[in-house]
This record gives sequence, structure tokens and C-alpha cells, in this order.
Amino acid sequence: MKTVLHLERKFTSKTETFIVNQINTIKNFNVIVATVNKLDNLPCNKHVIEPKIKNYFNSNGKFLLKRTVNELFEQLKSYNIDLIHAHYLVDAFFFLPLIKKFSVPKLVSCYGYDVSSFPKVYFGLGKLLIRKVFKEYDYFLAMSPDMKNDLLRLGCDENKIIVHYYGTDTKRFINKNRDYPIKNSVNILTVGALEDRKGHFYVVLALDYLFKKFDYSNFKYYVVGDGPNHSSLKKLVVELGLQDHVLFLGHVPYNSDTLIEIYNNSDIFIHPSIVDDKNDKEGIPGTIVEAMANGLPVISTYHAGIPYIIDNEKEGLLLKERDIEGLAEALKRLIENRDLRERLGKEAQKRAIEELDLTKGTERLERIYNQIINSNTL
Repeated sequence: MKTVLHLERKFTSKTETFIVNQINTIKNFNVIVATVNKLDNLPCNKHVIEPKIKNYFNSNGKFLLKRTVNELFEQLKSYNIDLIHAHYLVDAFFFLPLIKKFSVPKLVSCYGYDVSSFPKVYFGLGKLLIRKVFKEYDYFLAMSPDMKNDLLRLGCDENKIIVHYYGTDTKRFINKNRDYPIKNSVNILTVGALEDRKGHFYVVLALDYLFKKFDYSNFKYYVVGDGPNHSSLKKLVVELGLQDHVLFLGHVPYNSDTLIEIYNNSDIFIHPSIVDDKNDKEGIPGTIVEAMANGLPVISTYHAGIPYIIDNEKEGLLLKERDIEGLAEALKRLIENRDLRERLGKEAQKRAIEELDLTKGTERLERIYNQIINSNTL
């Protein structure tokens, strides 16, 4: 059985289920994970290696110390590694001194900010660092054609780019008992970190529009997640007088039954992603696919990879970014029309299960591994 080494600086944050799920479901390869900061926020069923000496950065905190590189290499060299798979372009750069010690094919998964906002940091230095990654690594996994175009604009060789969506564990989120009753009050849900690109502010403003312009008050909006915008979002809710309608639930662990219950008790999922002021944007938000698998009708935006998993008016409703009035009108349509909720929800569930599932994504990933290892070309 061939061996694949996965690399990530911090393994893993509490929201990076998309990385751990990929790694955990690989069956036909031996998998080793190397990190410099083992966090254990999410359960991993593979062997994880980290340096014993925790002072692994140089003085500016951006690059690996030589002694850390040597220590990791000493731990890894006995594993007969056949392929290296780094996660994030930024982390791929971080591990350059280590990966240069291995004469094997090298692959990077791109996820969002590493392709969108990071290239602009330090007055464009981020782009120069990423171009070093383009030179040293052999292949790059883009989540969607949109991300492929971003990589091309950054200077990546088109022959190195593979469009691959890793998939979401749809089986965990399927609601077999989902129905779409006429209700006196609907539950609206967003799951995601409270940061600009997720679009929470626009949901709150759309709810204010719904409440004051359309005279709708028969809703509750549940916000799952935490992040830098927590205080400012709560302040906006109070200023608009929506505190009886908007409930902040904080971070809910991915593996908890509570998260499933929240999805099951919701009627509409809204996730209007935007490109923020730092040019940060999404790849394909996993929570959208979770909601689709649950059978929820989804309201989102023509943003990044989202239009590649949702066709407007078929599996959900898509709007241009920052369209407050459009979001309010979409919510009004779904609140008033239970048949529309059912049609969109069932189509979304069908697509998520058939096309966006983690197991199928991992099978595709293993085929990519085999092709690269066997021929070093695709």
C-alpha cells in the first residue's frame, strides 16, 4: 500500500472538518500527518507527527527553523512516502524546506483565503511567496472552476491544476423525516464562522427589511458559529430591534447531536457569501452542502464555487452579493410558499447525496493519488 504524507501547520482548528474528513476516509493508502502544532480539536484516525521541540519558528514567526525541519525529516524518512499532500497554499510555502528533502510528487489543496486574500498581503509579497509554491509543487486541487481561474490569474500553470471538490459527509446530515408543513413561524439558519465573507450582516439587514417593509415577524433566525464579528452583529441586532427574532447559539461542535438537531428544526438555510474588503472569499462552504443534505431550501449568492453546486431556482435561490432587498424577497417567497421550500429542499438533498458526498469525493481523490504516483502526470 502506498503512503501519502499530509501537511498542515495547525492540525486542526475546530472548524476544519473538511480537512480531517478527507484524511479520515482515505482507505486505500497509508496516511501520515505532519504538523508543527497538534491541536486535536477534531478526531483523526491516522498517525500524526509533530516536533518535540515546540519553538519551531524563526525570529519573525513565519518560517520553520532548520532544526525543526531536520527533526520532522528524521521522523518521516522511514515511512517510504510516495506522495506529499499539503493543505492550503500558505502551509505549502511554510513546509517548503521540508518537502524539498523528498523526491516524490507534491500536491496542494486550495481552500479559499489562500487563493483570494493572502496573495495581496504584505503589499503583494503573498503573491511572490505563492509563486514559489507553484514552482516547487506538482499539482494543485481547486475546489471549483472559479478557484481554478483564480489560480491561473496568480500565475499557476494550467497543466498543474485539477478541479476537485473533496465532498461533505452528507450521510451524517440527511433528515429522512424532513417534511415541509405550513407553519405559523419559520426557523431560519446560518452555520459558519462570524466573519465578513459569510455575509451575516446582510442577513440581519434583510430580516430588518422583511420585518419593516413586508411586515413579517413570523420568523426566528438562528446563528451558529463564533468569530470576530460576534459583538458587532449583536449590536446591530439590538439597534434594529430584532433581538426577539435573532438568536446567537455560538460554536456548536461538528460531532455533536445538537448540530444535527439544529438543522432538523430549521426550515430555511441562508448563507449569502461575499468577497470582503480584503478580497477574502469562500471555496465551497461545507455548511451549505450539509443543509442541502438535510433537505433544507438554501438561499445563497453567486459567489466562488457556490453556483457550481446550486442551480438557481432548482436546488436553491441565488442572488448577487450584498443584495439586501433580494435576500428579503427570497426569504418572503420561501416563508409564504411551502411547496417551493419542499421542491428546492428535495432537489438540494438529491444533488448533495448524488454529487457532493464525502465518500465519492475521497474515491476521486484516491484515483488522483494513483494517477500521480503511477505516472506523475495526469
